[in-house]
Amino acid sequence: MKPFTNLRHTFRPLFIPALVLLGFAAVSLTAQAQKDSLVDTAKDKDLTSFIAAVEKAGLSDTLSGKDDFTVFAPNDEAFKKLGKIEDLSKEKLAAVLKNHVIKGKTNLGVALADGKATSLLGNELTVAIEGGGIQVGGANIKKANIECGNGYLNIIDKVLVPASKPLKDVAKDAGVDKLLAALESAGLTKALEAKGPITVFAPSNEALEKAGDIDEDKLADILKNHVVEGKITAADLVAGKKFKTLAGNEIKGGFDTGIKVDGIAVSRPDVEADNGILHIIDGVLLVKPKSTNDHAVELIRQSVEMGSRLYNGKNPSATVDLYELTYHALLHLNPEAMPKDLPGALEQATAEAGKEKTDAKRAWALRKGLDAAHTLLESN
Repeated sequence: MKPFTNLRHTFRPLFIPALVLLGFAAVSLTAQAQKDSLVDTAKDKDLTSFIAAVEKAGLSDTLSGKDDFTVFAPNDEAFKKLGKIEDLSKEKLAAVLKNHVIKGKTNLGVALADGKATSLLGNELTVAIEGGGIQVGGANIKKANIECGNGYLNIIDKVLVPASKPLKDVAKDAGVDKLLAALESAGLTKALEAKGPITVFAPSNEALEKAGDIDEDKLADILKNHVVEGKITAADLVAGKKFKTLAGNEIKGGFDTGIKVDGIAVSRPDVEADNGILHIIDGVLLVKPKSTNDHAVELIRQSVEMGSRLYNGKNPSATVDLYELTYHALLHLNPEAMPKDLPGALEQATAEAGKEKTDAKRAWALRKGLDAAHTLLESN
């Protein structure tokens, strides 16, 4: 991968980034807003449907109490697509809402660093730079890091409805009998019963037949190479993202004549389950040598690409916000896997940016820090 030092900001006047809203949401809040609870803040933001759902589900006291939470609140337009709140039972509504709440006060930058966030329902929500900004569970963040007295409020454009069937049953319904038999033979059936969320790339019966007899000593590792912690959607694969399997191997999504994972065609993507998601593939994912630092390198690549669009859309303030979140994310990655000079390089760039008087110059100063971090990662 080439360093990003020569990637220039090319002007694109028609680009209107959704992430510009992130810049407005990250500004300093008033003292009054700091005191408001998550529920009161949501009322101030005119999240009428969300408040109605919270009240019907009996979660108002929980989200107004002393415990800290991070909430991803769907806007009214998102709830309209879900249907009438009155038609949902209290229990169903509570389950849906708990899928939008994370325990603790989690800055979006930390979640972005992890690449995921676990909801109160136990589901793992993917957090990544996608499309026009940052997404959680496939929903776009419209406003981020609105600080409240007992946590953070984030506004999203989609209701994160949890699935209602376990992966084991979904795999049976999908007809991947040979995979289930192989998992049982290798003593890995429980992998499909994990609380999750997990993603399973399930070879079709035909694919396993073509693979022939697999060495029993290698069977477990090969099967683990088809399972990834977290929920990986077809959109993640199309975006060319990389993922680490339970075997410790790295696989990568792609798209040419169709959706692919490590060059193997995905014949049936996004089969939802309550503890994850399943994709049926037309081949077997063989274990490859392990790689390092890939998550950090990919994070920088995405950030620089998005930052260029924001900057060229004449939104240097939003570019600064994105780069600062990326710095925050890089510093929260596993320190043992990072170059020892990385924190110093980012701190130096932050200091240089602090001396600048305009957002445009601050954006370039922070960008130079990302270029330096990329160089360090490539040589690590």
